[in-house]
Amino acid sequence: MNIICSKEKLLHNINLVSQIASNRTTLPILECILLTAGDTFKLTANNMETAIETSPIEANILEQGKVAINAKFFADVIRKLPEDEVIIKTDFSGSMLIKSGKVEFKIMGQNAEDFPPIPDVELLAGESIEGELFRKMIKQTIFSISTSEDKPTFTGELVEIKNGKLILVSVDNFRVSLRSENLEVDGTYEAIIPGKTMKELARIIPANTDITIYFTQKHVLIETTEFTITSRLLEGDFLKYNQVFDAEKKTLFTINRNEILEALDRAGIIALDGKTVPSRLKMEKEKLIITSTAEIGNLYDEIEIALVGEPLEISFNPKFLIEAIKAIEADNISMQFGTSLSPCIIMAENSENYKYLVLPLRMD
Repeated sequence: MNIICSKEKLLHNINLVSQIASNRTTLPILECILLTAGDTFKLTANNMETAIETSPIEANILEQGKVAINAKFFADVIRKLPEDEVIIKTDFSGSMLIKSGKVEFKIMGQNAEDFPPIPDVELLAGESIEGELFRKMIKQTIFSISTSEDKPTFTGELVEIKNGKLILVSVDNFRVSLRSENLEVDGTYEAIIPGKTMKELARIIPANTDITIYFTQKHVLIETTEFTITSRLLEGDFLKYNQVFDAEKKTLFTINRNEILEALDRAGIIALDGKTVPSRLKMEKEKLIITSTAEIGNLYDEIEIALVGEPLEISFNPKFLIEAIKAIEADNISMQFGTSLSPCIIMAENSENYKYLVLPLRMD
């Protein structure tokens, strides 16, 4: 291999693929980025769950070839080079020269033949989705993906396309997050995409471009102008989410989103050293009272509301309420309750595109 490439372009594409390279593995090759110079120059990373390949990178290819190199090390080297033009050469022994200006790194790469191939995904009919919308919908749900392996499917995010609507759902032991949007799509798909893949997509999907998403029985492939990412799907049953939002509501009110966010943020100040201090919500006919009590002190806050239904007192982890409310893009939100032991459902006013369920804490 012998190529000349822009440092800026190289760094941008390293940033796209580097987080996919595994940093917790007994197989060193999975910690690597594969550099391939053929008719075009591309970078690839593959952790055996998710694989990513860049679109062709602008480069002067003087000699074809391929080599694998540790992702973190390669990123550090390129970042520290003094000039924009970067020369990368390899020889038959696997020795690699990286040169910029008067700076030269001579290192041993790894055998490209040991690098795992990207799964072959049959590209049948794909669905085109606005990239920025998909990225935003992931960010508005990703925070409630489970980190426990007790229910493996809950470590992923359900993606549904049906009836002209895109739906994303995540769930852990305390919350359910649902974000939906009407789209001009024809197909019907349902798949559970690993949380790590979704987080990476939220980080790297380019702005002002559409993505195309393809589903097969075991994989999802997402194609953008800058990269193609392929991920295995999680197998198993997911939560029947429609049922959890259909619970009886005896108490509800509508409130300004920013006003209650500020109140809950103040309640969170009482917590020290990362401890969870419950926020107690007492709903009366014309006011919402928020209190928090900890060793350092206590908080009392009061907000005017117009309560519909029965007065209620209920306690929550304020972090869970804050994350749900922050995700909603609306001036006003609706908060709905059943009993002091049943979940709170939070929605945008007059919209079902944002739905969040939060379980309460038992009150002393």
